[in-house]
Amino acid sequence: MKEKIISAVLFGMGTSIAVPLINVDVNIGLINHQPSGYVEYPADSGNKLDLKDRLGIKGSTKPMARAKAEVAVIGVYAQYMPMAFRGDKTTTTTLTYGGTTFDANQTIKSDLKLDRYDVALYLNVPFVGFVTGGVLDLEVGLNGRFMNYEGSVTGKVTAGSITAEQTESAKGSLFIPMLYGGASINLGKVSVHAEVRGIKYKNSTYYDLTGELRISPFSLPGFAKFYAGLGYRTERVFLKEEFDTNADIQINSPFVNVGVSF
Repeated sequence: MKEKIISAVLFGMGTSIAVPLINVDVNIGLINHQPSGYVEYPADSGNKLDLKDRLGIKGSTKPMARAKAEVAVIGVYAQYMPMAFRGDKTTTTTLTYGGTTFDANQTIKSDLKLDRYDVALYLNVPFVGFVTGGVLDLEVGLNGRFMNYEGSVTGKVTAGSITAEQTESAKGSLFIPMLYGGASINLGKVSVHAEVRGIKYKNSTYYDLTGELRISPFSLPGFAKFYAGLGYRTERVFLKEEFDTNADIQINSPFVNVGVSF
């Protein structure tokens, strides 16, 4: 009887992956980022620049990688998701960004690069897997997002009788603490996964939501399960005078991946 109780507890602590106490999941894929929204820098003194209509920012496809490891009910989640956007747009009016007013009737060029690293420490909610027969998993925890960014706007500027090309740029690094939550529904060869990360600070909000459908065509019983995933991710940042910036930017991102869990 004692052995049965211990076995039940251990099963409830684990997830639906084969090994009850040590679970690993790794996947790589491609993600297509489509940005929209506006940015105003400096806040309340620059122009409110629509990313598509004023800057001509276009979407881009980049690689992505994720890895999770759990020991009993404690897990670590790492994620790498770079972004890079480029745009050019012919404007008939002047444009003010970063304290510089660019001339009218020219093509403005814009570049934005974001390298993002997420590391989350989470709790796999105990006994949920046991109570639901391994169908449902729930995770809650804290996420740290490390972000390296570099952005620039380039165009012609006239000072007196002299016209010259000028670039207004900014770059730096940020650490953003966020809450993390995850859920998965496991139905044999098909599973559904959802994730949310977010933070609210003063008048600013930053969050992302991810949904993914995974299909596992084959596995090595007792060792590993291979899968292909199709998902959609939406990320939104709303800044109100934070970093001397007003912005409301949304990035919608369909993705595909392949992975293995064991």
